[in-house]
Amino acid sequence: MLKSLKQADIDAIVAACGPDEPGSNGETDDARATAARERVYGIVEQFSRETQEELLALMWTGGPKNGSSFAENLELAHKTWDENHAAHIAEQHARLPNYLRDGLRRMSAEQA
Repeated sequence: MLKSLKQADIDAIVAACGPDEPGSNGETDDARATAARERVYGIVEQFSRETQEELLALMWTGGPKNGSSFAENLELAHKTWDENHAAHIAEQHARLPNYLRDGLRRMSAEQA
């Protein structure tokens, strides 16, 4: 169960990931990816440590090839306190909306 991470936080991160379709302002794919990564990083770095850990665990829970529960992923996130969660999460910006959506879905199923 999420205690610190709110739906509004998740929505802001998903919005920061940017549209999946190429922009019309002439930016290169690399420039769009860099901008999205920086937007996500800027949001996540402002979160409390607990919120970042919940976000990381949610991302892992929804990620591919992850059979661990949200609780197990959260425990692992707590143990990685010395890593920069914001950078790791921002690196996943291209697939992050799917990971978060799928993580929420799996969490819901775990609680049922």
